[in-house]
Amino acid sequence: MEPINFLFALLYLFVSVHIITNKHDTPTSAIMWLAILYIFGWVGVSFYLIFGINRLNNNEIKIAKFYQGVLIHSKQVHTVFSEFTRSCNPFYSSGSKDLSIVLDRLLPDLPALSGNAIKLYNDGDEAYPEMLASIQNAKHTIHLCYYIISADNIGQSLIMALNERAHAGVKVRVIYDQVGSGWNFSKIIKRLGKTKSPNLLIRPFKFLNLLAPYRLQLRNHRKLMVIDGHTVYSGGLNISSVNSSKYNKLMVHDINCKIEGPSCGHFQLCFLIDWFYANKKIQLNDLVGPGYFHTAESKGDNVLRICQSGPGQNTGASASVFMAATQVARKKFWIMTPYFTPGPEFISSLILTAARGVDVRIILPCSSDHFIMNFAIKSYYTQLLEGGVKIYEKQGTFNHSKAMLVDDEWTLLGSSNCDNRSFNLNFELDFVCESGPFVDVIHRQFIDELSQSLEVDLMTHLRRGRVTQFLENVISLFSPVL
Repeated sequence: MEPINFLFALLYLFVSVHIITNKHDTPTSAIMWLAILYIFGWVGVSFYLIFGINRLNNNEIKIAKFYQGVLIHSKQVHTVFSEFTRSCNPFYSSGSKDLSIVLDRLLPDLPALSGNAIKLYNDGDEAYPEMLASIQNAKHTIHLCYYIISADNIGQSLIMALNERAHAGVKVRVIYDQVGSGWNFSKIIKRLGKTKSPNLLIRPFKFLNLLAPYRLQLRNHRKLMVIDGHTVYSGGLNISSVNSSKYNKLMVHDINCKIEGPSCGHFQLCFLIDWFYANKKIQLNDLVGPGYFHTAESKGDNVLRICQSGPGQNTGASASVFMAATQVARKKFWIMTPYFTPGPEFISSLILTAARGVDVRIILPCSSDHFIMNFAIKSYYTQLLEGGVKIYEKQGTFNHSKAMLVDDEWTLLGSSNCDNRSFNLNFELDFVCESGPFVDVIHRQFIDELSQSLEVDLMTHLRRGRVTQFLENVISLFSPVL
């Protein structure tokens, strides 16, 4: 045997053993990877080394270390956060009884808190001006964590505004994802040059390099800005001109929220854990200074609970909340998501929910911004439609909105797509409004989205071409990593 063939055989064997050893708990994923390996040879091996190895176990340990360190590493830190949590107790409440019982068990560290005001924004035209105004009014701290900060007009305007406040003495910290923001984000930093304030600190959540290609799989998909510890912006909106018609035609429709009230402290904690992890050390002065945690003060009538999900931070929590929602729904289960490749378990749960007489609806874009996703998403249509699930395709501008509405009693909004990547790989940030006027706001949003959507007809879908069906079946094999 030639040396090159011998080396390939060893690598082939190593990768096969790695798949069986590390993916045995998800047989569908393991079979998919083994098929890719044996069908595509060297290409399959290379694809697995880049996209198949995610090092979730190692990162769970590291993230969990920082999470616990924030709470118990220092008595001083523990006292500060404990006092904040106790100050919120008078505002603790619960919405749906069934839901609260389930979420209390799924997310025990961050309880639901009442007294929150929530304002909904449609697209960047509404959100960005208020975000910039909040930045300009910041007194102590500004914390950002975004999957995408584009090197365009919107991204530059935001970074310049942050730099101005940093020169005014405000401590500004920014986390970006290198996969989402891309290498072009460094152009913004270069443009700052010598004008950059030492108070403006910018870090990637995790550095990428050619020696560790699996890091492409570990993405911080969160969208979060915290101003002085008492004002939060969060949802599905990235920092990009495609979300605004100010500089060009609106290309991506999205929704975002401004939150004020006791729950802001939980959003702040989520950011700090990510910041400590990105810097590989716990900075105690970042927990005890002004502008971090505040005594709770009621700002509204919404009961809110955050759901941070990712390796070492409530691993799989996003998937669990989605699954739990199908179980507690009695009359209505509506979701809106740009990407829909959740896997067989969630598909079965949706069909069983519809079989119980629940009105199950899914709003998807009429066409994805990623060509290959069109085939992956539509591979589920036949099974869902035959199972009584209604599917609507939003017309016009690509719909990147992510939301859930259950029984008109509670809702979820945030960064999680309804797909395997958000459920099992990404670091996500969502929030559940368990009761309050914001639920009605989201209900009206869904009605508006549905009015701009066309319902998918089963018979029409079944008449699609054989080539299309074949592509859907092939591409669906890759859904665990899409």
